[in-house]
Formats: sequence, structure tokens, C-alpha cells
Amino acid sequence: MDWQAVIGISEVLGAVGVIVSLVYVGKQLHMSNLAAEVASTDQITNRFLQWMLDVARDDTVARYFRDGVAALQKSSPSEVMRLFGSIQVLLKIIEEMHQLRIKGFINDDVWSGWENWFSNMKSYDIVEHFFVAKQNNYSLAFRKYWKNLPARIDGSLGEIVQKAAAASD
Repeated sequence: MDWQAVIGISEVLGAVGVIVSLVYVGKQLHMSNLAAEVASTDQITNRFLQWMLDVARDDTVARYFRDGVAALQKSSPSEVMRLFGSIQVLLKIIEEMHQLRIKGFINDDVWSGWENWFSNMKSYDIVEHFFVAKQNNYSLAFRKYWKNLPARIDGSLGEIVQKAAAASD
């Protein structure tokens, strides 16, 4: 065998090695992105669920969600601050989720469920009142998203309780 053939075979083997390496790196990158998506979704989900638990345990904040903006006039400054702090946390969590969505870390299936929750949260007049008053606290992309998000409730708490009571009869 002459040196030209050896060089040619070496180049082919080198090219195959590069291709195999690129395929391997591509698979590793895909797995890394998938792990980042799962970790991001898990972390932000836990933050949102913790916020919901905190609201459920705080009678004052829960009352504002139930009674709305009208309840603000009967409130102490510390109650209003607690409520606005809670809503600020909620909207920042949603904004962060929106950013993760834009960056591709939350898939369509997971996002559709979250978006339903966001629409429910937007339907509370106290949340929308706060957003309008403090909208400059949020990114332009999130402000556009929130303004175009429809406000809807899948069922009021009273309706859910009534359905549960009827089902147990």
C-alpha cells in the first residue's frame, strides 16, 4: 500500500470520527437542554404552588381575592402592603414563567395548563388593578403578553363547592 492510500484512509477515518463526535455532542446537548427544561419547570412550579399555599393560609389576602378592589377602602395600610406584596410575587413568578417559555424551557403542553391558571389569576380584579398600577415593574414582553391574555374563570369557588357537595349527596 502506498502512502497516498494510507493518507486517504486516515482522512476518511478522521472525518467519520468527527461526524460520530458531533452526533454524540448533539445528543448530549439535547439531553442537557431537556434536563434544564425539567429543572426550570419544576423550580417555577414549586414557587407558584408555594405562593398558592401562602395565599390559602392568609385569610386577609384570600379575602381580597374574594372581595376585590372594593375591600381596599376598608383596609389598614399594612393589610394593603401584604396584599400588594403577595400580588407582586405572583406576577413576578408569572413573568419569570413567561420568560422561560420564550426561551423554550417550558413546552406547549405544560404551558397550556399554566396559561389557564394565569387567565384565572387575571380575572381577579385586585390582580388586574395592581398590574395596571405597577405595570412598569415588568418587562415589555410580559406587559404585552398580560394585556393580551384573556381573563376567565373556569368556575367560581362557590360553584366548585356546590358541585362537590352535590357529588357527595
